[in-house]
Amino acid sequence: MWLIEEEIYFALEVQLPECLREALKLQAERTINDEEMRALSRRIADRVTKAIEGALDVDLQPPTAPQIAFARAVSARLGVPLPKEVLLQRKAMGSYLDRYSALFKTLASKKS
Repeated sequence: MWLIEEEIYFALEVQLPECLREALKLQAERTINDEEMRALSRRIADRVTKAIEGALDVDLQPPTAPQIAFARAVSARLGVPLPKEVLLQRKAMGSYLDRYSALFKTLASKKS
């Protein structure tokens, strides 16, 4: 089975055990209309997305939901931009939070 991302010209061969290849073939045969195919595609995409995320080097993984929420609060409170890459990669998020979180916490403690 091949996983292909055409936009970046990336193809990865995924070696599936024979039992899964057969099961996938049977599942495809059961999928008799477009709605069922879209549902199957969504289920597979959800699981493949999680698998790819977990396989990436940690610095390239997406930031966590709490990190994103905190970065948005920092950006709003300090009036500093929140670059796109900060929302996409954990390393960029770490650098952003390292840069601004102390000031954010100082301001927040003075407000209380």
